[in-house]
Amino acid sequence: MRISTNRSLAVLTIAFVLLIGGAERAFANYLGTNNRQPVVSAPQEQVKKFKGVVLKREPDSFTMSETTGGPATTVLFTSSTEVKSHKRGAFRGSKEYGESYVLRGLRLEVDGTRNPDGSITADKIRFDEQDLRTAQALKATLDPAEAEMNAKLKAEGGEFRVRYIVDDDEMKWLDTAGSFWLAGWTPGKHTLRFELIGPDGWPYKNGDGAIITREIIVRQ
Repeated sequence: MRISTNRSLAVLTIAFVLLIGGAERAFANYLGTNNRQPVVSAPQEQVKKFKGVVLKREPDSFTMSETTGGPATTVLFTSSTEVKSHKRGAFRGSKEYGESYVLRGLRLEVDGTRNPDGSITADKIRFDEQDLRTAQALKATLDPAEAEMNAKLKAEGGEFRVRYIVDDDEMKWLDTAGSFWLAGWTPGKHTLRFELIGPDGWPYKNGDGAIITREIIVRQ
C-alpha cells in the first residue's frame, strides 16, 4: 500500500483517506464543486446583480460561485471599483469599504462587464454587513489553522515529524514529504494511526486534527 504525505496534516489526512477508498469520490466531488470549476465563457456584456459567494481571494481579483450553482467566475478589481454595503432602510445609507473587505466566504453581488474569457470586471460590489461579519469570523478561524498546517517537516528545515503505527507494531517516523509503501499485509482488519508530532515530542495540539486513526480490511 502506498501512502502519500505532505507538508500539512490536512493534506496528509486527505491523501490517506483517498487511499482507503470511500471518501475518494466525495473529495473529488468537493474539488470539482469548489476548486476546479470551469471558467465561464461568454461574449462581453453588462452584468447586473451577479450574486454568489467568494471562494478565493487574490490581490487584484477574487473567484466566486453563483448562489444558484454553476461554474466559478473570476471577478477583477479596477481603480474605480466601488465596494459598499447595501442600504438599510430609508434613513441608513450604504457604507463604503476597501477591496480588502472582500473576503473568502462573503456573499455579495457584482455589477460589471463580462469579458470574453468569462471573467467580470467589477464596477460595483455590494454585500450585507451581517454577511461581512460572518466572513470576518470565518477568516479569524481559518487563517491561523492554515498557518499551522503549513508547518514543515524536520528534514525540510522544520520542527515537525509524522509518527505512524500499524496495528500494535513498533512506531515509525516520516521526516520528509513524499511517498512510501506499506507491504506485508495479512488478510483481516488492520488499524493505522498517524500523529503530527511537534517540537516538544508530543502530538501537536490542534484539536483532534493532529491524530488520525483509520481501520482497513485486507481481503484475500
